Amino acid sequence: MDNYLLVSNNDQLFYLVDRVKNPRGVVIMCHGFSNHLGEYEVYAKALNKRGYTVYRYDMRGHGKTLSELGDIDTYQTYIYDLHTIVRMALRENVHVPLFTLGFSMGGLVSALFGIEYPNTLSGQVMVGPAVGYPRAINPRLKVLMNGLNMLAEDSLLHFKDGIIEFNSPKEKAELELKYHMRAENPMRTEYFTVRFLKTIFVDATSEVLRTMHSYHYPCFIAHGANDQTIPVAVSQHFYDTIASKDKDLKIYEGMGHVLYNEPNGKEVIQDSIDWLDDRTTKK
Repeated sequence: MDNYLLVSNNDQLFYLVDRVKNPRGVVIMCHGFSNHLGEYEVYAKALNKRGYTVYRYDMRGHGKTLSELGDIDTYQTYIYDLHTIVRMALRENVHVPLFTLGFSMGGLVSALFGIEYPNTLSGQVMVGPAVGYPRAINPRLKVLMNGLNMLAEDSLLHFKDGIIEFNSPKEKAELELKYHMRAENPMRTEYFTVRFLKTIFVDATSEVLRTMHSYHYPCFIAHGANDQTIPVAVSQHFYDTIASKDKDLKIYEGMGHVLYNEPNGKEVIQDSIDWLDDRTTKK
């Protein structure tokens, strides 16, 4: 049975809960840009095996969540949605340590949540977090996106393999009609509005860079040394700037952006769960 959580008059978040008996902790997963909750099955099962209940959800504009595909009004909406999931998890798991696990864009959203809600969680794990500008968002493109957003915020951009391609707003209806908003992976989204990309990769990124000094949560940050999407310097800067006393940064040599899918991806999963184990009690 599909689970949907109402978050506005029109939008409903699609979510799954992988429960274990007497969990030592609860982990809420925040997926990456263009991804969906189904891509983290292996990670979720590994967490279950070690005694963690896992909540996964499709962010608005993604997957099976009932919302405008490939679009978002403001990054604050993502913080609100995560807060809604957090409150649900807290109600259903009283006195159990609660963590978030954010991937790429999900790391950005969870970091912003951590700054806005500093006393809610037991800690956060971030894997290749986009807590700085992606390589694709260079200074020239930021200026272009700001201008285009004022002129045609509903214009569609095609994003694939780290490359952004521009499409005219006229094509949006045609793409939706033909279901070409989806990629070969039927739950992935390839087309996003200018508004979406600007609010997440310009506005939200600028906000986390401005406020990260006030971040205090215990955190584990994992980043690939060969990440071609989010420069490793992004995580290093976040680690150096945040006010957390309990913080760990591990850079994985020879690995790229999607760490858990690398040949040695199990090492990243293991390290993150070991970090969680050190901050929870086995039951």
